[in-house]
Amino acid sequence: MRSAVTYWFLALLGLLTFAGPAQTVPAPKESQAALEQLEKLKKRLPGLVAEWQKAGRWVFPSDICEVKLVRRLSPVQAKITIGVSGVSTRTGQREPDSDQLLTIYIQFFEGSWTTTRFEATWGKDGDNHDKSARFLMLAIDEAGEK
Repeated sequence: MRSAVTYWFLALLGLLTFAGPAQTVPAPKESQAALEQLEKLKKRLPGLVAEWQKAGRWVFPSDICEVKLVRRLSPVQAKITIGVSGVSTRTGQREPDSDQLLTIYIQFFEGSWTTTRFEATWGKDGDNHDKSARFLMLAIDEAGEK
């Protein structure tokens, strides 16, 4: 009898160890609220990006910043991709080699979308760009609270 209990205990322990943590599924009500709030945020994003750039938060004022994509990754996670088209400050001509992409990840928590992190194409020497991205993340967080 004891060996059967030991066997089942070890089997259960092994299953829990190798199965990994269980993914929690958001309640349908939370998922619906997240979708509705994301739609509201989507409508506000172009204005937020324009205000962010107009306030001088982007490093090069002549560049053109625009929302390229907003996509859900799960019921409570999404990403926002901002395209930055490089424009010469001297000539006003497009400089495609200077184009950048900024992807901001957001998560729905306690009724609001909040930024969690970002990825960008400018590499390690883009400290001023990183600072700019963080100001945009703050603007998105503030918009999510309203």
